[in-house]
Amino acid sequence: MIGAIVNETLYVKEGNLRNAWVNEGSGFKDVSISTDPTNGALIGVLTNTGHALVKQGVFGEWVDLGAGMTSVKVATDPANGPLIGVLNNGHAYVKRGIYGTWVDETSNAAALSIATDATHGALIGVITTTGSALVKSGLYGTWVNEIGSPTALRVATDSSHGPLIGAIVAGTVYVKTGSLGAGWVAEESNDQALALATDPTNGPLIGALRNSGLAVVKQGSLYGTWVEELGSVKSLSLGSDANGGALIGAVTTGGVAYVKQGGLSSEWVEEIGSVEKLEVAG
Repeated sequence: MIGAIVNETLYVKEGNLRNAWVNEGSGFKDVSISTDPTNGALIGVLTNTGHALVKQGVFGEWVDLGAGMTSVKVATDPANGPLIGVLNNGHAYVKRGIYGTWVDETSNAAALSIATDATHGALIGVITTTGSALVKSGLYGTWVNEIGSPTALRVATDSSHGPLIGAIVAGTVYVKTGSLGAGWVAEESNDQALALATDPTNGPLIGALRNSGLAVVKQGSLYGTWVEELGSVKSLSLGSDANGGALIGAVTTGGVAYVKQGGLSSEWVEEIGSVEKLEVAG
């Protein structure tokens, strides 16, 4: 599944990388997407006026979650269904289901990342306004202070490998897997961004965007070998599933979105130009 914002309009496609785009509407500045075999596509957008909208299915109806939002994140799994998170005035709110009840997770969040799987349930990560990366399992779990002074934080999870957590501190990408208390592995230095995904068959998928603009990805092990994917990149997104394998999306400095699926050395497909935001999900 791929979502791209072009000139404030969201386009989404499912299935083959060369399938036609579906126009989801306009007036959007950010998007988050997820999918699972039981519940299908889950799409969240942030409008230019600060409303968070969510829909189930590419052709579903938008549900307005409210105004004053600065971020919206979505995740879904076959057993537990949609997981939705938003930032509003420093509060991180998360709920299970589009019409579920919000849980106020913390009041000092500057960034939010969420994930879910059928075995372990919800995984929630925030960067606090005081500069700590906190992660918890479940909506009512206890926060674990993972690392200080992060500039980025990403979480992912699958039913076999459990939590996958990544952070950037002073330009170095750190990743851990298996539990919130696992040890960090220093993966890369001189990086500006990271992306994570995981699935029960293929294991962790880790991507880093170097300061030089080179996107590199590894799969299966935190100690694996980096594969140089594409240069002159300004953003990187990852997805993964047991059947299709890795899904890698990149936007070049010229605004062109490229996506590949399967192996890390698969062929790139040029998807769309003038891209403001690109997200992929397996």
